[in-house]
Amino acid sequence: MPASVVYIDRSNPGPSRELEFPIFNLHDLAAHHYLDNSVGPWSASRSAEYHQKVRGAEWLRATRLGKDVTFPSRLLSPSGESFRTGSLRPEYVVISYTWGRWMKKKRYRDTPIQGGHWKAPWNKRFTRAELDSAIQTIANGSHAWVDVFCIPQMDNDPEMANEISKQGEIFRSASRAAVWLGTGGEEVLREVCSWVPDTQTLIVPDTLALADKHMNSPEPRLPEKIAETVRRIKLISEFTEHVPWCNSLWTLQEAALRPEAQFFDKVGKPILHDTSKNPITIRHLINTMRNIAERLDDLLDEDGSMGYNIFEQPYMFGFSEEERQLVFRAIETVKTVSLHWLTTMNAGEVLLASTSRKPSRLHDRVYGIMGAIGAPIPVKYDEDADKVMNQFLVHLHNTLPIEMQAFHREYRHQYAGQGWRMDHLARKLTLLRQESPPPRPVFTGISPDGELVINELDLLSPSSFAELNSRVLGRNFLAGLDRRAFELVNDGVVYTKSYTLDYIIGSINFALILQDLFSKTNLGLVFLGFITGLEHVAWRYAYLLVASKCGEGAATAPQGQRFRRLGILIFREELRAGSPTKGEFFII
Repeated sequence: MPASVVYIDRSNPGPSRELEFPIFNLHDLAAHHYLDNSVGPWSASRSAEYHQKVRGAEWLRATRLGKDVTFPSRLLSPSGESFRTGSLRPEYVVISYTWGRWMKKKRYRDTPIQGGHWKAPWNKRFTRAELDSAIQTIANGSHAWVDVFCIPQMDNDPEMANEISKQGEIFRSASRAAVWLGTGGEEVLREVCSWVPDTQTLIVPDTLALADKHMNSPEPRLPEKIAETVRRIKLISEFTEHVPWCNSLWTLQEAALRPEAQFFDKVGKPILHDTSKNPITIRHLINTMRNIAERLDDLLDEDGSMGYNIFEQPYMFGFSEEERQLVFRAIETVKTVSLHWLTTMNAGEVLLASTSRKPSRLHDRVYGIMGAIGAPIPVKYDEDADKVMNQFLVHLHNTLPIEMQAFHREYRHQYAGQGWRMDHLARKLTLLRQESPPPRPVFTGISPDGELVINELDLLSPSSFAELNSRVLGRNFLAGLDRRAFELVNDGVVYTKSYTLDYIIGSINFALILQDLFSKTNLGLVFLGFITGLEHVAWRYAYLLVASKCGEGAATAPQGQRFRRLGILIFREELRAGSPTKGEFFII
């Protein structure tokens, strides 16, 4: 029998014929924990060349935003005048801060702007005089870009829409970037960031003050040690209350665009690390939150560094039930801040991180993050906010489809209606980066039921399926498979609750699974374009694998057919699937 032919024996029903689900090496190759971990032992083993290829969001922005930078239409002069730049290209400092949620709806207390045709909104957390003074101190004689002085604060102003749409370029082209904590939190930020050294080290920082707890140590913790651990966890759980800059959606975008920005206190003085006395930057806050996230995970993981967890052995930590619940609140706060993997996120992950922050206006779910992704759309506050989000999702899928589909799921993960969309429980494939999209856009919309609509699909014919299965058996592929989706379409052939990590056995099982699905469903591929950053291992072509349960291996699909996302496949060479089938298809 030829190697490409797979035979499935259906004569013995029951568990004995169930195949263990294959788990391939794409997650190990592309998971975020192999990337840009500048604090801890992982950094010691990476070569400089590889680090340049996978350095994440900064490298992504530099290549995506291009060399021709659109300059801001307005700047704030050292004398405090908002002026049109025209042909002028002075150096300027861009200042990130948060204010919108404390703005009064009644604008009678707004203050005039010299050179502007609008007024600066008044808010409850700082005065206009404090803002002006801090800008002058931070800018130190330079021009500055500050949103309320450089963007008209009126939704119907075309200049406002234009400036918001190019905010990514505005932040990128600044000669210097700063964060002003005008809304407070400098002391908490200083303390928390000082738990982690701001220089590279191979020693894992003791952010939760648990150094006295070693694996399987039978000794009870001293009360003062317990108290310090609880105090730190409580401080983390309240971090966004103390430092509200960290839960604004707009500031997430600004952090992604300029991670080297320094923090300044309310009067405009730099916030310094307690030990090194160096200015604290967004990058150091990112490293701090990453370390905190990992230590909090250790408290939940029985296989972690301590050998026990707060679920089964809370007494080993000396935690009361109330203090144990505090750990979960701290984890939620870290998730809200969403900075711990920011420098390595691809487009799909940046968008997902933005969902943890609540904008004051629903439209800003798009406008407040699109500059960080590098895929802006026209700003229209008069359109329905859900319509704007759907337009953005379609635009992202036509521009960066690989990064939007760079994830897979475990069997236990339930999702409601949008299997095609990355969520917090999905396992991310961070390293996957888009070099270029397909030659023509295929994603056309989002249906009223939340399905992703495409206008063409490569339905697998017997010959194209044979080529696919040949590559699987020859182990000439990478896969990130959605175990939950296979469970829904396999009719019990695949036992998804157990799995094999053996690549050879997994490839054989996957070939058997595909053969069975091909006999029962329409299998299709959606070309996602070309990958960059994996040239050293030659992986280049990415496809979305989908299946629809209607037909016996038919090579055509009726108009309006619905397909389930099964996962992402990556090859070194293009998979020749024949001419695509045109129509309207829905991915669920």
